[in-house]
Amino acid sequence: MGDIYSADTNQHPDRFKLDDLASPSQEILRCLILTEKTDDTRWCWYLTVVLDTDLAYGLRLRDVLQELNKEALKKNPKREIIRLVDICIARDKVIREKLVMMRRLLKIAFLSKEFRNIIVTFLENLDIEKIRFDLNDKYWLANKFDYNYEGKTYEKRMVWKNAEDKDWKFEEIAPEKPRIAINPPNQAFYDLTAEEAQTMIVETAKVIRDDWVKHQKNAEIARKN
Repeated sequence: MGDIYSADTNQHPDRFKLDDLASPSQEILRCLILTEKTDDTRWCWYLTVVLDTDLAYGLRLRDVLQELNKEALKKNPKREIIRLVDICIARDKVIREKLVMMRRLLKIAFLSKEFRNIIVTFLENLDIEKIRFDLNDKYWLANKFDYNYEGKTYEKRMVWKNAEDKDWKFEEIAPEKPRIAINPPNQAFYDLTAEEAQTMIVETAKVIRDDWVKHQKNAEIARKN
């Protein structure tokens, strides 16, 4: 993954910046970098950018990380991590088969001490409050059918969302002033003779007037219906 990321960023060195990542993704990146013993953190950036942009996986990860019990992690890391995966599987409605496969692979990967240390280091250092869903996240996720975020069904989340909508005060927008939007003339226009320019101006005015007349007719039809 690091090689793919490097090949991409070598062409666009300023493509990814820390400030461009959402706050939760910044926290995930910070903890991933802590697991890397060398100065090559390309894979950390690549994985974080994927999670930051692929919401199907990024939001599921954040959802179960909110359920992390660090005391249980200290006692039995494998059991606690598998418990989190099981929560994700139980809440999912779309990619459950992929999650089940990931669960199997995790159990095998835990045979590696190096892999186990990476996962535990990441989770031990993670500030759960920084990745927890805020009000905006919960509102945006309320009408998602693919996953029971925070263990709540679609119906329960919509009840909450509708209650939030009742108290929402929409900003009053002042009526627009009359305007005509026209693109700035290009150089070819300025190269016209005075006669050619006048002809084009008259034709443009006719197009604008025809559009106004059409709008008035449609408005009159709408009023009658």
